[in-house]
Amino acid sequence: MKHWQGNMPSRARWHSALGFSALRYSALRYSALRYSALRYSTLRYSALWYSALALALTACVSTGYAQALHTVDDIEMNVSLLSVEAERCVFRKASSKLAENETSVEISVPTANIVRWGTWTGWTAEQAVWLQGGSWLCGEINVGPDSVNLDNQWLHTPEIKLPIVRGLVFDPPASLAQAIALRQEMSLVSGGRDVLWLRDGRQVSGTVSFFDSASSQNNKVLQFDFGGRAVEIVLDEVRAIVFSPDLFGPLNNSQQRHLIGLADGSMLRAFQVSSTDAGMSCQLEPDLTVTSLNRGAEFARGITLLASPSRQVQMLSAKAPDSYRNLSDTLITWELGRDHDVWQDPLRTRDGLVPHGLAMHSLSQAAYRWDKRPAHLLADLTLAMPRAAANRGLGSARCKVLVARDGQLVTEIDIGVQRTEQSGINHFFRFDQEPSVESEMASMPIEVDLTGAQLVALVVEDWKHGQYGDQVFWLDARISMVSD
Repeated sequence: MKHWQGNMPSRARWHSALGFSALRYSALRYSALRYSALRYSTLRYSALWYSALALALTACVSTGYAQALHTVDDIEMNVSLLSVEAERCVFRKASSKLAENETSVEISVPTANIVRWGTWTGWTAEQAVWLQGGSWLCGEINVGPDSVNLDNQWLHTPEIKLPIVRGLVFDPPASLAQAIALRQEMSLVSGGRDVLWLRDGRQVSGTVSFFDSASSQNNKVLQFDFGGRAVEIVLDEVRAIVFSPDLFGPLNNSQQRHLIGLADGSMLRAFQVSSTDAGMSCQLEPDLTVTSLNRGAEFARGITLLASPSRQVQMLSAKAPDSYRNLSDTLITWELGRDHDVWQDPLRTRDGLVPHGLAMHSLSQAAYRWDKRPAHLLADLTLAMPRAAANRGLGSARCKVLVARDGQLVTEIDIGVQRTEQSGINHFFRFDQEPSVESEMASMPIEVDLTGAQLVALVVEDWKHGQYGDQVFWLDARISMVSD
């Protein structure tokens, strides 16, 4: 059996009695929340993840969809996960530059060199359990007096004790946008009371006493303590629950966790992963370990995100820039998005959510000092998805990378990106490069040699059909140290 060990989080404090103390009930009726104004915090993960992720997926084979593959020193486009073995991962790369009669080629990558492949599709159409450590497990929920049972199509999940559950979602979101909005609301809850979202639009707070497990799931009753008497709510009327945030404290997003996204929307944030002949085992909490129902091709097909870190890279979103400023003369200013966009929403691409990256609105500049060591700057450049009120056929910006060496500032990258087409979930952009080269794709990988550099600056400027809300994502922007 192979093991990797990360930082184990401290145990959550257990509620008294059945897990919840009796607090006075109070009903709060809120007006509809403006999703765009909510600050999103729970997707800001640690800048580095452990490199041993593939050890838990030994000999898995997949026919997955094509995504960008980020490694320590390169970015490959249109890559599908084919297999993951103990010390290497095998991918299938589609390319138009192959030999005659060849449509794809297999590439083998050492596990330690992989930064990220794929995206998280978010949980939609599935109920979900939100754990203390930040994991989301999707499937059919059955709640008892002091525990939760979950039926997941990819994982065997043992009984989950309520004291390690941050929240529950009973009414699945119908879209990724709705899922993001609900997560934002749930992440903003604070204080010592449990909060319920009801299907009729009300939001109420109090303290859950217990769930009535004597009746069928559809008629289960959730009880609140209310001045010494219980207020009953049929579970079917509940959309979501967040249990008292004060008992858990804020999510420790600085912990280094293995990230595995599944097709049902589950996101596993494991601090220990092991691989046996029976399959993969992920320890999500001190007292909760989930295992794959199947090993090999069937389970691997369910993986949409595979992430592992390397000590050879520095993620730019993990540190504040040495200088950041808005270059426009207008009164509107935009903060630098670090692992979220300038609206505080997740970094959303046409394929799903990306954990790491920078978001910049024109006109702005972010500068980072460097010590002349041999290194490369890598990022995947794309235009953000259009806002709901924006013209969905327009949008553009000009992106530059400036490098200072020996007192001279040189433009290493100069690319204009413009939205050209939208069809369903497909978003394509035209990239105009200097010297004049045009290409049409979903994103543009960039690489800049930083050897001898003292400063590197990322610049986003207005260009062509830019509109209010346009922003550029520098996905997985990182400085890769080049070894001797």
